[in-house]
Amino acid sequence: MTRYFFSIIILLILILPLFGQDWVQKMERMDTDFYSIQKSFNEYWKDRPIERGKGWKQFKRWEYFWEQRVYPSGQFPAPNQTALAMEAYWQKRAESPNAIAADDADWTSLGPDSWTTVSYNPGIGRVNCVVRDPNNSNLLYIGAPSGGFWKSTDGGATWYTTTDAQTVLGVTSIAIDPTNSDVIFIGTGDGDAGDTYSIGLLKSTDGGETWQQTGLQWDVTESRRISKVLIHPNNPNIMLAATNNGIYKSTDAGVNWSNVLSGNFKDMEFKPGDPSTVYASGSSFYKSTDTGDTFSESMTGISNPIRIQRIAIAVSSANSNYVYLLISDAVTSGLHGVYRSTDSGASFSLQANSPNLLDSSIDGSGSGGQGWYDLAIAVSPSDINEVYVGGVNTWKSTDGGVNWNIVGYWYYPNTSVPYVHADVHALEFYGSDLYAGSDGGLWVTSDGGSNWTDLSAGLVTTQFYRMGGYPGDAGLILTGAQDNGTNRYRDAAWVHVRGADGMEAAINYNNPDTMYCCIQSGGLYRSIDGGDNFQSIKNDIDEDGNWVTPYLLHPTDPQTLFAGYVNVWKTTDGGDSWVKLSDFGGSTLRSIAIAKSNPNVVYTATGNIIYRTTDGGSNWNDVTSNLPVDQASLTYIAVSDFDADEVWVTFSGYVDGVKVYKSVNGGANWSNVSGTLPNLPVNCIVFQNNYNDALYIGTDVGVYYTDTTLTDWEPFMQGLPNVIVDELEIHYGAGLLRAATYGRGMWQSPLKNVVSGLEQSPSNPQLFSLYQNYPNPFNPSTTISYMLERNRHITLRIYDMQGKEIRTLIDAVQSAGLHQIRWNGQNNQGTAVAGGVYISTLTSNGFKQSRKMILLR
Repeated sequence: MTRYFFSIIILLILILPLFGQDWVQKMERMDTDFYSIQKSFNEYWKDRPIERGKGWKQFKRWEYFWEQRVYPSGQFPAPNQTALAMEAYWQKRAESPNAIAADDADWTSLGPDSWTTVSYNPGIGRVNCVVRDPNNSNLLYIGAPSGGFWKSTDGGATWYTTTDAQTVLGVTSIAIDPTNSDVIFIGTGDGDAGDTYSIGLLKSTDGGETWQQTGLQWDVTESRRISKVLIHPNNPNIMLAATNNGIYKSTDAGVNWSNVLSGNFKDMEFKPGDPSTVYASGSSFYKSTDTGDTFSESMTGISNPIRIQRIAIAVSSANSNYVYLLISDAVTSGLHGVYRSTDSGASFSLQANSPNLLDSSIDGSGSGGQGWYDLAIAVSPSDINEVYVGGVNTWKSTDGGVNWNIVGYWYYPNTSVPYVHADVHALEFYGSDLYAGSDGGLWVTSDGGSNWTDLSAGLVTTQFYRMGGYPGDAGLILTGAQDNGTNRYRDAAWVHVRGADGMEAAINYNNPDTMYCCIQSGGLYRSIDGGDNFQSIKNDIDEDGNWVTPYLLHPTDPQTLFAGYVNVWKTTDGGDSWVKLSDFGGSTLRSIAIAKSNPNVVYTATGNIIYRTTDGGSNWNDVTSNLPVDQASLTYIAVSDFDADEVWVTFSGYVDGVKVYKSVNGGANWSNVSGTLPNLPVNCIVFQNNYNDALYIGTDVGVYYTDTTLTDWEPFMQGLPNVIVDELEIHYGAGLLRAATYGRGMWQSPLKNVVSGLEQSPSNPQLFSLYQNYPNPFNPSTTISYMLERNRHITLRIYDMQGKEIRTLIDAVQSAGLHQIRWNGQNNQGTAVAGGVYISTLTSNGFKQSRKMILLR
């Protein structure tokens, strides 16, 4: 009896810790509701410190993505929901006699397609998988989790994508037909993080230029992911796919599939030289000896299997009987062990369980990791004892996995170890070349890890959350990106200026040297040197914010900012000190907007409540009113520049017809203005103040437009990939609409409509404003724009930096509205002035505004 109770106690010691991290298994399967997964995660982390490299951050970004998109019950949408919604939308438009056929957008990419840095951990964007053509070493292919399939024909020197027209841009696995390398298959979606959809397996017969659906596609009720695809090396009709619903097999080149083994599987490999033997793994190791018709579990020699979270497999032609396993621990997500088999997977021996190869530290001394998210292993094809492991960092062993040295470190720069961006998802050997796909891009080493070359230049796969432009210069933008921090676009070049996950970004509209950036959960920073250095200014704020914490500058005083955490906080000194303006409690805020016509009116929202103040934040009212917040999540707020009571809100989720709502009385009641928008999440909205109250929205597939002359929304997507649009912003001086996309970087298009000439105006202007000239700098001439809220006598003059008048452009009465005039760089005498800094000044009855501009000679 004593022995019995002792056994029970030992069993409980082994089992109980596992229940805390069942959020990992639930998230992988996605066969339970979102809120159950969220609850399991919160229970696990409630008494644990939040540390880098432990998986907390990866879950929080997953949570942020899906919390807005699930149904109110927590049920996940079908993986083909996006494709079905777009198909139905285009069909409806084709049948509508009122639909406007022309889409006059002209989107072009701004990148980034390369990086330089003044900070740490720079990169371009996530790479889930990499494959090289076995017959042509110049042909490289990568898959990005929300950026699609990319192809290089020159060994990675240049890249282009061929999947922008697909309704899903996530790619996790790529397989090439060994007998015809023009035939390529891609597994769609994000198999590691699960924050983009999968529509199954796609096939190309022209080297990846065009794509068709295969027989492996998901039904409406399923939430599936593909993690690995294999093609038989001698018979390409035989294919295997590892998914979170089991292993599927096809014997007719992907036309038909059968489920041969149930479970959640992440990796598979053929035995080199004997494809009848197949290895597969999820949280256990399986072996097949009949080309995948049947599988048997094979765990002999692997200790404490109940503590296994995920297994990655590596084999090598150097000795086909060897199998290496990299195993993450189910409790810590750190290293469970590196195991090796010398008998084709029949039995295993432990090679190492320390140092912790999955930890973020440079010596592997930490206790945790994120093995559920990034776990990769590869063996040299010429030396069976040369093994590489990828987690947060990259490690190497030359004695069969017993001893390890770090050969790629996540922090840049460092003098002791080469830089490879954090979170390695793929390690693939081709000859002596080892490729590493990580959260920052693609790297390759040809000398065993002593030196790494970044091959990411040309990939445009950055997952942007937010951006902030500078009105005085269309060429200056600050952006926040998942995994790849805060990035500054200036003079057509990108510079990584701060690490971590970048979020909202803003630039002082009177002084572009003052910039603001944010990292996950509201870590707020300020730069006073144009972004080269940032210091924390969260200071008095004692709350954490949403994954993407909203904040913005006051429209007339750039030293005043409002930030939304659990409550609204305000600073009047650029972030040196903060005061709390509300006492909401509950959920974190997702959006905040200020009325430019009356900055005392501020709106802010959680996922299901919208608040309004009319006195600058002293008092707040719930104006959710009749909004359908029980059906979908609020995502964004836009206020008319001319009327503080006219406001729009957008909704995420998949409830048809619940997309955009409008109030004309400050939220007392709301009307549905969704029109015939496709049944997709709407992520953002922006108001255009110089043409018929125009509106643009960003959705999970592109951008849509409407104004007061239209009765419905129209697509505004020509040239834009079918990508998630997280934020939109207008640059009035340049007449441009910018889009921050989640997976394809930054894009811009000329506005659909802009006012031209001197006397055209919006319907009800209420602002006296001098806009920044464009272009700036300029040579030989530039356009100056300004807004009058009523008929006024105004003067518009140009001065030099000593205050001497150079030119009077306007001295007359003008009507209300937007006006534009060009200055040709000449003085009042008609003589061209020298290059330098000049000031444009607009005055009228006590109002005065000035802007600096630069003339180049």
